[in-house]
Amino acid sequence: MSWIDWAIVLGAGSLITWLCFTTTKYVKGVADFLSANRSAGRYMMTLSGAMAGVGAIAVVASFEIYYKVGFPPVWWELLMFPATAVILMSGWLIYRYRETRCLTMGQFYEVRYSRNFRIYAGVIVWLSGIVNFGIFPAVATRFFIYFCDLPQTFDLFGQTIPTLWPLMLLTLGLALLYTTLGGHISVMISDCVQGIMCSAGFVLIAFFMLHKFGWAELSEVALSLETQGSSFLNPYNTSKVKDFNAWFTMIAIFGMFYGFISWQGGQSYNSCALNPHEAKMGGIIGTWRLIPQTVMVVLIPLCVLAFLTLPKYAHQAAEVQQVLDTVGDDYLVEQVRVSVGLSHILPVGLKGLFCAMMLFFLITTQDTYLHSWGSIFIQDVVCPIRGRPFTPEQHLRLLRWSIVFVAVFAYVFSILYKQTDYIRMFQAITGAIVAGAGTVIIGGLYWRRGSTLAAWIAITAGMVISITRIVLDTVKPNFEDVVQRGWFLQLLDWLTGPNLQVYWFYTMMICIGSYVVVSLLTFTKPFNLERMLYRGKYHVQDEHTRSEDPLPRSLWMRVINITDEFSLMDRFLAIGLLVWFGFWLLVFVGVTIYSLLGPVLVPELVSEKGFSAEVWAQFWHAWVWINLILGIPITIWLIIGASLDLRKCYARLSTLKRDDTDDGSVPRRDTFEE
Repeated sequence: MSWIDWAIVLGAGSLITWLCFTTTKYVKGVADFLSANRSAGRYMMTLSGAMAGVGAIAVVASFEIYYKVGFPPVWWELLMFPATAVILMSGWLIYRYRETRCLTMGQFYEVRYSRNFRIYAGVIVWLSGIVNFGIFPAVATRFFIYFCDLPQTFDLFGQTIPTLWPLMLLTLGLALLYTTLGGHISVMISDCVQGIMCSAGFVLIAFFMLHKFGWAELSEVALSLETQGSSFLNPYNTSKVKDFNAWFTMIAIFGMFYGFISWQGGQSYNSCALNPHEAKMGGIIGTWRLIPQTVMVVLIPLCVLAFLTLPKYAHQAAEVQQVLDTVGDDYLVEQVRVSVGLSHILPVGLKGLFCAMMLFFLITTQDTYLHSWGSIFIQDVVCPIRGRPFTPEQHLRLLRWSIVFVAVFAYVFSILYKQTDYIRMFQAITGAIVAGAGTVIIGGLYWRRGSTLAAWIAITAGMVISITRIVLDTVKPNFEDVVQRGWFLQLLDWLTGPNLQVYWFYTMMICIGSYVVVSLLTFTKPFNLERMLYRGKYHVQDEHTRSEDPLPRSLWMRVINITDEFSLMDRFLAIGLLVWFGFWLLVFVGVTIYSLLGPVLVPELVSEKGFSAEVWAQFWHAWVWINLILGIPITIWLIIGASLDLRKCYARLSTLKRDDTDDGSVPRRDTFEE
């Protein structure tokens, strides 16, 4: 890192810090702190929410996957397009949840089920969340140590101190500062500005990586790794890939649909939209933003792979290997390999830009998670137990102290916990602890017959099954060397045989089955969904507004759920997204038929694996350039839209009339029963 690179990082961090201090004057009530008083527009939600979802840990986790298996996961992720289209166009879960006007998911649990269930679920969600968050500071900070070529340790007063400790204290402290200053207002506004900067960075770095290596070098490396059952290019030649294969993606698709808003790491973004339609449009627009981001995240590990394996880079690769040899832990080597390699590839200026982007990713995820887990404990555990409201000042003070506790816990956990699996696998199992929440939310929002007892059983089942797997994985290494496998050890092997992603799928299916069966057996009277969603005679002013330029709705528009809330531009964006999804779905279906049925129907013309690896290399070359070129106008459009939304948000927060009773409390539940 040159002084120019450090200046870029310092300047970017200073700008965001100053911006967060300017937001404190807008925090005048609990709703401001929890959800920015529902004042976010679609573009602001798109960039800030996406930044909160990316995170430095997510980028590092993606690097792990693509360095290990190449392009095939991208191919299987095309299967997500139909499910994504249904979710976005229907406003699946997010539209109805925003209609409830709940500030947290726990508040929805109390409205739909009971106060005791809110407390019970709040404890489970909070514990799962802080453990899941526990590795975030270490993983993200470790990236900076290796990327910036910082020393592993330093001496202080005669003691050897790991560099990770003070650097993690600094980065986590920044996120804590931003969160406690203005709650979700400072989180959302700072994340939006960081998203504007990173959107341009995605495109610049992706173009540089292609210029630096060229497709010929990338395809040369990928083709050299081609073996029977393992391919960096052909997704139909991956039978030997153990973890990140087609089944991994299939389960992720189901989990995306099932648990769309059940994970509460960014729960404030589910309630901060200006109205339900803006929440829906934020999701539609957000999909376009993923295009340039995905290209960059896929290209970087493949370029690092070329850098470490091609003879022309042997001298620099040896320097990278020397650094990796000092790590001493196989899992950590996998985690930091791309970071170390990238630090030797990027030139002055771009290295500082990428470091600043990763700092933004770190901050946006950590401040969002700190805000979520800290507020959930107060809103969904402490306040319901107390039973009577705090004053706004007391309430805000408790929220801030709870956030501080989460930060302290994450810091200590990151120091003490030894990682023994891939990041995504750790996230899958800790997230599976709340696997029952998906069933509880879907049933609560869409099914009048869903019962409170069913909710208790479903969320308990998810917790028990997941904790059981954690315990078994902890115990199993003690019996690895036992040759005579009796019935107990055979059972242990069977239970821990599926990887954590597959285990998560089994957990979800058990939770769904238990919720449905128990609801049917214990059903008494239907729940008043209209009252909970503020529909019909319960309508709230300005929550549902017709477009200023509504057009006649044809049959096919009704089918794709384009309502009179859609303006002409909204319709253009939604239909454009469906066309984009449809194009890639047709490509997927056509290639799949050729690859799977071609060898059977016309064996003399089609090889056993369908298209050759060389053809797949050409396909991925086209995919990269299509997405990268499209990413340029998308980035410009999103930056302009987010900048305008940012100005409007400031104006709303300056003039909003606050309601001190809008603090997440719930009126008597019997008013919601039919």
